[in-house]
Amino acid sequence: MNIRKFILNFKLDLLINIISLILFLLFIFIVFFRINHSIDLLVWIIGLSIVFVTFAIQLLKIYYRFVIAKSRRLNKLIKNLYENEKTFIRLKQQVERELILARKTQRKLIPEKNIEKNNYKFILKYVPAQEIGGDYCEIFEIDEDHMGFVVADVSGHGIASALISSMIKMVCTLSKDLLIEPHLFLKYINYYLYDKIGGHFLTMIAGVLNTKNHFLKVANSGHCLPILIDSHQKTISTLEIYGMCMGVYPDLDYNSIVIPLQKGNRVLFFTDGITETVYKDDELYGEERLIKKLYECMENNLEECIEKILLDVLYHRQQESDDIAILFFEKIK
Repeated sequence: MNIRKFILNFKLDLLINIISLILFLLFIFIVFFRINHSIDLLVWIIGLSIVFVTFAIQLLKIYYRFVIAKSRRLNKLIKNLYENEKTFIRLKQQVERELILARKTQRKLIPEKNIEKNNYKFILKYVPAQEIGGDYCEIFEIDEDHMGFVVADVSGHGIASALISSMIKMVCTLSKDLLIEPHLFLKYINYYLYDKIGGHFLTMIAGVLNTKNHFLKVANSGHCLPILIDSHQKTISTLEIYGMCMGVYPDLDYNSIVIPLQKGNRVLFFTDGITETVYKDDELYGEERLIKKLYECMENNLEECIEKILLDVLYHRQQESDDIAILFFEKIK
């Protein structure tokens, strides 16, 4: 409190006390020094009125002090809220800047690719969501005749999932030679990550394409089933390969399947950002709708097919829920 406010309050209290004292003395004079006993009732009424007015003045004084105290507390609270709001806005802007940087960094972890090698064409496409997530997708050139690939999805969203996906990129890059046997690759990745992912789990599909003998070997760790498209026979089927997701147990075994490939065969690998996106009428996009879209674009090239799928998913989805990672390849000769 500054000196001016203190002096003002002191003068106001002094004035109220003087008025109360004068009224009380007036009451005493009227009661004890009245001249005519015939006006006792009037005297008592006047006296009690004076007492009531004095009491009311004191109550108003107390109420005034209460209101002033509450007003000061409220002003202090408003000031604190204002300062907290400025701090919150500053921190929010800082977090948003960090998240934008994190999304840019994550995009660099999954660079889009368009590769042609040994009569095969590979396309890797990544569509990030607003919130950073845990998708990971990569193609590796193991040797002249083998192309390895990994598609993975960490549970949840946010910085923790993004950090785990960065860890996955590191260990997969260092272990890419193991992709020659995809089931052993998954076993090793699970063993390595089990005690490092802090209660998260992840799904992953790994495979190797032999571009000389034209066969695909794939192993799955709880991930979305890949889809095989035969553009000559006009058939589409899912590759039935299953396995436990990673991060649940430290020692897991997986199986690989081998698929021979012919000219015109396509294989699609993807994350659940497609099939589990909320579509119109609050339904999931689903595998059935994806297969239907693949039938519609069977005559299109890989780029056009991917664009049609993404256009259908992104245009109709109700909310931006998850990243989308796609690996699509075709035997072109």
